[in-house]
Amino acid sequence: YYAQETFLTAVSTDTREEFRFATHGSSRLLSPHFSRDGRWVVLHVRNSEMTRQVFVLPFHEGRETPRSEWIAVTDGKQLDRDPKWSPDGNLVYFLADREGARGIHAQKLDPATKHPVGQPFEVMMLRGTQRNMMFPNSGQSSPAVARDKLVFPLREAQGNIWLTQMPDQRLSRREREDLSATSMLAADRVSVDPKVWTEAHGRLILRAASYSQVERVLVHPAIKKAL
Repeated sequence: YYAQETFLTAVSTDTREEFRFATHGSSRLLSPHFSRDGRWVVLHVRNSEMTRQVFVLPFHEGRETPRSEWIAVTDGKQLDRDPKWSPDGNLVYFLADREGARGIHAQKLDPATKHPVGQPFEVMMLRGTQRNMMFPNSGQSSPAVARDKLVFPLREAQGNIWLTQMPDQRLSRREREDLSATSMLAADRVSVDPKVWTEAHGRLILRAASYSQVERVLVHPAIKKAL
């Protein structure tokens, strides 16, 4: 198959014939995936700037699936996208954005009709700040589903604390990029330099470590000793 914004086209690998099998008005159809038996397709629809909706539809060889046969897997009120089939076809996994975090939710399906059974449930949600799935393109964090595991990429967010005295003037972008950090270490490299290190530096590091979003702060052994 291939996607053309608001519709999907299938190509027969035997005859090379093409036919449109899904259309959704003016909404974009994204991330389509066939079930292993080739009888069903799962996809998501971009129904607004901030929401997506996951659908399952039966696949009919040579003709389009009418909208009346589309099965809504999610309610379209959240940012749910990039669905994937479980190997047995009775579960759909999808990316779910909730309150600034991204994770993986799933929905059980009736084995025969593929209608949802119960409510979607959380598989995992990465609410920390160090490791997350918040790639600019959600497709980059889309999981791969195996019989006994999920495989997905994570981003690791890190930051640096530069202990440099604030200059009197406002710095330009270039000046900020070129500004070097001030070393807190003495010449022996195993202790802090008392001429540079102050209690204020220590309080700054401890305050950064106190924030709930910060998982850990790594410092030089000499600074750790001074703290």
